[in-house]
Amino acid sequence: MSAEEQEAHFQRWLRDHVGVMLRVVRACAETQHDQDDLLQDVLVNLWSSIPNFRGDSKETTWIYRVAFNTALVWQRGERRRQKHHAMFLNEAAATTQSSPDSERSANELI
Repeated sequence: MSAEEQEAHFQRWLRDHVGVMLRVVRACAETQHDQDDLLQDVLVNLWSSIPNFRGDSKETTWIYRVAFNTALVWQRGERRRQKHHAMFLNEAAATTQSSPDSERSANELI
């Protein structure tokens, strides 16, 4: 498949099936920022999946599966990021509270 054909497929899929992608994105991401990030991931994966589309299923089904699988992977990563962020905050709070030297150093700077 040529780059022009891939671009034409992608543009047509965006025009005709953007609603499918948006429904999946809105169902899987809460904030507008997260929805934007997830939609970008969906679009990248959809673009790269075009050469693999053989037409054995409807385009809508293919697009839904790409969007859904992308959202699942994104959610797993998001949970990991949130877990690591919470651990980092807990460690930072514990370090700050238990270290009198850090308080003294901060007071010396003021």
